[in-house]
Amino acid sequence: MLSKEIIESIKSKLNIVDVISEYVVLQRVGKNFRGLCPFHSEKTPSFYVSREKGLYHCFGCGASGDVIKFVQEIEGITFIDAVKKLADRAGIKLPEISSSRNEYYAKYVKLYTKLANIYHKNIFKQNELLNYLMNIRKIELSIIRKFKIGFCPPNSKSAYFEAKNLGVANSELRKFGLVNSKGVDFHNNRLVFPVYNDKGSVVAFGSRVVPNTITDLPKYINTPETPFFSKSKEFFCSTNAFDIAKEANFIILVEGYFDVLSLNVCGFENTVAPMGTSLSNDQIKKISKITKNVILFFDSDDAGKKATINIIPKVEENNLNIAIVNSREFKDASEILQRKNQEHLKKYIESAIGYEEFLVEEFSKSLNINNPASVEAFLEKIQPFALRMLEKRPVRYENLIKIINSKLGIRETISRTLRTVQLKTLRLQYQFLYIFCDALKFFFAEIQKHL
Repeated sequence: MLSKEIIESIKSKLNIVDVISEYVVLQRVGKNFRGLCPFHSEKTPSFYVSREKGLYHCFGCGASGDVIKFVQEIEGITFIDAVKKLADRAGIKLPEISSSRNEYYAKYVKLYTKLANIYHKNIFKQNELLNYLMNIRKIELSIIRKFKIGFCPPNSKSAYFEAKNLGVANSELRKFGLVNSKGVDFHNNRLVFPVYNDKGSVVAFGSRVVPNTITDLPKYINTPETPFFSKSKEFFCSTNAFDIAKEANFIILVEGYFDVLSLNVCGFENTVAPMGTSLSNDQIKKISKITKNVILFFDSDDAGKKATINIIPKVEENNLNIAIVNSREFKDASEILQRKNQEHLKKYIESAIGYEEFLVEEFSKSLNINNPASVEAFLEKIQPFALRMLEKRPVRYENLIKIINSKLGIRETISRTLRTVQLKTLRLQYQFLYIFCDALKFFFAEIQKHL
């Protein structure tokens, strides 16, 4: 246990304003500092920091505490990890912290690391799999080594034997997500992809069915939830992906393991994939601490497009800037690399479009501009997104209006008239949007009469 004296010493050596300023833009207000609360969405600052008291408080959501509590909450880490992080910053050496949970975690990571190394060595004994990775998927050897892509043989019991060597009980193997009900490795007869946590430790595996294998199991699976792995909190990526994203000031969000690998082949090491097609609030928070710029590159099939559309409001709510890669004739980044080349894939990233343009493209696919009902259906789909843009991103909103005008062929004079309306309050802005939509419906109804 850490003594109260050590905790107080850490807090006394740190300026809470300096620490919080790395996450929140603060402005001095008398003795205190004020900014937008990082723990809930707001437009009017209600988050206050007192340098004198070493405390923060949000009058909007009630979040409050000291510098340790802030780091713990904003980083989503334990109290001990927050103390360690701040002790390093303060230049204070902590005594060795020993606990049963720390020892439990150490065994967990050691076992996963051992198995990752074993599976990785196995891949180099499998010529067919290497051929599949390097010649069909076009994943370079350096990337295979960097990510430690591996192979778990059929009916493998590597987890059982390694656990025995480390003194891990058989009963723990199921809790760790390493074996199935028969005691065989959970990812047996599959290509294996290690999943790393923020500390660079292996905490889970993703895996894919070996090509040309007949099985009733899903093509892709992840390690089940464990005491130290939650798929809603982790990403599949390289150990330095977030550092590179921070330096580049943008991150690429893709759907699958091979999309991450393919973009790494092209030099985009700031690519990450959620462990599924949904994006949790924890994952969005993790991204927002690193950068405010996101390139979304999900699959181009219906499921991928639906996932993209569902993610947009979540990401936008956290004030992130979104651009979208629309791969159209290719399913995903991996397929582009397979069927074309690195330069072709790079061009797709470079040609990412604003999400407002993507929404118009998607929602107007079945649009018939000569059919008022079709136009009305299109406007109803786009309206919720337009309202959010109007409230939070007025420049994006203006661009959306231009794109809709261009898509629907509305005369520029009508657009100019609409844009000259004075928008003095948010209420008037909402009214303007509805008037705009009604005007469009009327405009197309008039066209219909003359057809």
